[in-house]
Amino acid sequence: ALDPAAAVQHMCKMEGAFDADILRSFVESVGLYPVGSFVELRSGKIALVIDENPGDKSQPIVQAFFDCKTRDRIVPHRIVIAQSANENGIIGTADLSGFDLPDEAQLREMVFLTAHKMVH
Repeated sequence: ALDPAAAVQHMCKMEGAFDADILRSFVESVGLYPVGSFVELRSGKIALVIDENPGDKSQPIVQAFFDCKTRDRIVPHRIVIAQSANENGIIGTADLSGFDLPDEAQLREMVFLTAHKMVH
């Protein structure tokens, strides 16, 4: 299965496959990085989009869990991109291949559970 952000990007590249107005409305609704997307941050961390920012869908709330520089897991922590875009802005979807991580579905579930426990 495609990562949600990769699916949105793929749909946008399929010229003529979708009505342009409907596709634009869809992207405006879910954002470029929908909840469940793995993203890479300017800081070199990999995070999972765990919630949207209704005011700016391009700056969602994420849960960072991996550092690309050290190639190791980090203590999961929540980042509100809109509040730290200079350091932690999203540079794109994350390529998880090449890292010692569980498969995407299992990893997504683990990160969501961790994020949920931190809130409650």
